[in-house]
Amino acid sequence: MVELRFRGAGTPYFLLAKRPGVQLCAEDGGFDIALHVDADLEALTRFWLGESTWDSLLRSELVTLTGPAGLRREFPTWFTGYLLRPRV
Repeated sequence: MVELRFRGAGTPYFLLAKRPGVQLCAEDGGFDIALHVDADLEALTRFWLGESTWDSLLRSELVTLTGPAGLRREFPTWFTGYLLRPRV
C-alpha cells in the first residue's frame, strides 16, 4: 500500500498494488503502508507529462518519499507517462 499526500489537498489517497492491477482508494483498508509519498500535485503531473525530471523534483523537495530504499528507487518507474509526451 502506498499513501499519497498531495500538498494542499487535505485527505490522502492510497494505491493498492495487487496483481494484475492497481486500485486508487480513499482509505488504507487496514493494509500496512509500505511507502509514503508527499508531493506537489502540479510537479508530479509535470513529471508524468515529461516536462521535468525525477531528480529535479527530489532536489527541489517537491516530492519526498519515505519508506524502504528499493521502493523509493522504483517509484518513479511506476509512471508510464503521458502517451503523447516527447521521448527524451
